[in-house]
Amino acid sequence: MAERFRTSAYGLPIDKFSAIETTKRALGRAALSLVLEHGLHAVSGDAIAAAAGVAPRTFRNYFSNKEEAVLSILETIQNRYVETVMDRDPDEPVLDSLEAAAIELVEATEDREQLAARARLMEQNLARVGQSSRVVGGVTRWR
Repeated sequence: MAERFRTSAYGLPIDKFSAIETTKRALGRAALSLVLEHGLHAVSGDAIAAAAGVAPRTFRNYFSNKEEAVLSILETIQNRYVETVMDRDPDEPVLDSLEAAAIELVEATEDREQLAARARLMEQNLARVGQSSRVVGGVTRWR
């Protein structure tokens, strides 16, 4: 009898899916860390791969460029924010929900200095991130 594996939403075995997500997160974190330390223009895909402990080819399998790697972490933060807002009481006023979710995320963050650096990076690259206003818009439409 063939062994059955639990699968992710993408049809991958859970262990494989976890490895993929773990590698992607490691690359994103390495990218963000290097960009915060050295600036976007001074960082290369190869440097990100080295910092994450993977081969340069692995970086290219996950991301087209360094901007995409950095944005993957910022997108994760945005997704957490949206999930936190969505978990709030639907009868709560929207602005109160948005503020409470932001406070909840900040309070749950151990490294506030890193969070502030991420916020500055998002602000500096808002044109690239571009999704921030769409995230808030999507939440307000849902409510």
